[in-house]
Amino acid sequence: MSAGQSSGSPENSRSANPSDISDRSSQARLVLEPITKDIGAIRDDIKEINNNRHDDVVKILIMFGGGFLILAAMVLTIYSKLDDKIATINDRTIKVDTKLEELIKRIPPSITAPVTTPPARR
Repeated sequence: MSAGQSSGSPENSRSANPSDISDRSSQARLVLEPITKDIGAIRDDIKEINNNRHDDVVKILIMFGGGFLILAAMVLTIYSKLDDKIATINDRTIKVDTKLEELIKRIPPSITAPVTTPPARR
């Protein structure tokens, strides 16, 4: 091994001279550079998410609110139509009941022959 390279063993690290330390730090830099670039990309993504999150939430809330309003309008329309039908049926029922009461008043009571009971035997 040359003086500029380290083997990475603990024995060599104890007796490491400054050139070995700089080689190790350059190796660490070589490993850290791609990681720092990836972390930078991740940070950019997080910043973009932070900038756009409010807009996304607002859009979702508006969609849910619009859907709720449409659903509420449909329910109210159906209820109104159903209420009209129930009112019509109620009016017809009242008319039928009134006609039946008038008809019952017009019919004379039926005359039946008196029931005779046989005389009791003594």
